[in-house]
Amino acid sequence: MKKQILSLAGLLILLVLPLTLMAQDRGQGQGRSQGDRAEFAKKQRAELKKTLGLKKDQVAKFEKIYADFDKKRNEMFESMRDGGDRSGMREKMTKMNTTRDEALKKVLDKGQAKKFEAHLKKQAKDRENRGGRGGDGRR
Repeated sequence: MKKQILSLAGLLILLVLPLTLMAQDRGQGQGRSQGDRAEFAKKQRAELKKTLGLKKDQVAKFEKIYADFDKKRNEMFESMRDGGDRSGMREKMTKMNTTRDEALKKVLDKGQAKKFEAHLKKQAKDRENRGGRGGDGRR
C-alpha cells in the first residue's frame, strides 16, 4: 500500500512539474526569441503610430528614428555579449531613449506631442508597477 501511494505521488509530480515550469517560462518572458521581441516592438510601434495619428511623411521619419535607435541598441547589447563593459548601461540606455524621444517630438505637431508625452508617462508608470523590470518581464 505504501509503495502504491509513493508511486502515485511520484507520477503526480512528474505530470505537474513540467506544466508549472512552462507557466513560469511564459510568465517571466524567458525563452522569448529575438523574433518575438521584434514582433512585440513592431506591434507597440504600430499602436503608437495609430494613437498619435501620424501622417504619411511623419511615419517615414518615425520609422527611421526607431531603426537608428534599434541599430545602436543592438550594437550596444552585442558589445556586452562579447565581454564589453556593462557598467553604466542604464545611463547609456536612458540617454539613448531620451535622444530618440526628443527626435520623435521634433516630427510631431503640438497635439501629437501631448499624446506622446502622455504615452511616455504611462510607460514610466507601467515600468514602476512592474518593479523596474525590463520590457519582456525579466528582472
